[in-house]
This record gives sequence, structure tokens and C-alpha cells, in this order.
Amino acid sequence: MNIRVAALLLVTSAIGIVPGTLIAKSLPASWLGILIGGVTLAALAATVFLRKSKLFVGARGTGIAGALSGFMNVTAVVGGPPIAIYANSTNWEYKEYLATVQLYFAGLNVLSLLARGVPDLPTAGWAVAVGAAVAGLVIGNLLSSTINESVAKKAVLAIAGIGSLATVVQGVLTL
Repeated sequence: MNIRVAALLLVTSAIGIVPGTLIAKSLPASWLGILIGGVTLAALAATVFLRKSKLFVGARGTGIAGALSGFMNVTAVVGGPPIAIYANSTNWEYKEYLATVQLYFAGLNVLSLLARGVPDLPTAGWAVAVGAAVAGLVIGNLLSSTINESVAKKAVLAIAGIGSLATVVQGVLTL
């Protein structure tokens, strides 16, 4: 786990959350989804095809990834794609990536909830959400040693792409 990277991502995500919250409150959700999903798809494509991009390199790149992730998480609940792009651009070692992003996303989601407000869910809904999060951590940790790093990196990018595309589709369908 890289605590320094997690902290930098989290601090800069808080910066991205501020304008994201303002925009999320003023732009209709459908248009917001189309905008965020489209930008993420373009960034993913650029990362895949322009692998040597310097945008996400160094502390500045970490900060950019964090700010984008915070902005996107609070606006469209898709904070993962910028982090996947960052990981791919920097050739982040898989096991360190997994441990670091678990910590980062826990903090990011708390910040996003504070910014947008805690959803009004019934007790059963909270139980399912917490249970799913715990199950995901346990299953992920159990399977992490059996997964090929190259396959995992491709899967992360594919999932980020699918999530981004789903965000665009949901936006279009709710216009």
C-alpha cells in the first residue's frame, strides 16, 4: 500500500468534489451522466492509444487523477475511471494498486457522502450496501493472488470503459 499516493489522491479529490457538487446540483442528471461518461470514454481511449502520455506522471499527475476522480464521483458516482487511467499510465504495480485504492475509495466515498448528503435508505438497503462492500473486499483479497497482473490491468480498464459507457447510456435514456 502506498499511503502517500492514497493521501495525495484523497486531498486532491476533495478539491474536485467542490466544483463537482456545485455542478451536480445545477445540471440535470441525464446531461451530467452524458458529459462525465463521454469525457471518461475519451480519456480511456487516449490512455490506451497514447500509452506514453505524461498527463498522469508524478505528483502533478496523481493530483489530476484525484481531482478528476473526486469530481466524477460526486457528480455521476464514477470515480474509478480516472484512477484506472492513472494506474495504467504509470504502470502502477498491481498489488500495491489494489491495497491503495481500497483505502482511497473508502475515503472518497465518505467525502462524497458528506458533500452530497447521506442517502435516505431503509435499514435493509444499508445492510445490503455494507454487506456487498465487505464481501467484495473479502473475495477480492482471496482472489488477488490467483489473478494475472496483465489480465487484471486489462479488466480494470474494461470495467472503467463499461461503467463510463453505462453512464452515457443511462443519461441518454433519461433525457
